[in-house]
Amino acid sequence: MDKILEIANKHGIIVVEDAAQGVNAKYKGKYLGTIGHIGTYSFHDTKNYVSGEGGAFLTNNEKFARQAEVIREKGTNRSNFFAVKLINIHGLI
Repeated sequence: MDKILEIANKHGIIVVEDAAQGVNAKYKGKYLGTIGHIGTYSFHDTKNYVSGEGGAFLTNNEKFARQAEVIREKGTNRSNFFAVKLINIHGLI
């Protein structure tokens, strides 16, 4: 992972780390799924942790987190939607 991240950072490439079978495993003291720019876990029936068709997205990058939320909501920025709706309901606009 060190060399992958070194190359990725040098060339502006985002590293998406698939840690589906690595829950609770570590590399140099860091949990798998937290080393790259984005980490993913699958909870499919064939994985170590199961929840049907579920999964998890991990990042410590605020921009990626906001983009992932919009994608999860099928293109709707629900945070902004609810913020505006609450402001309208309370007569603040």
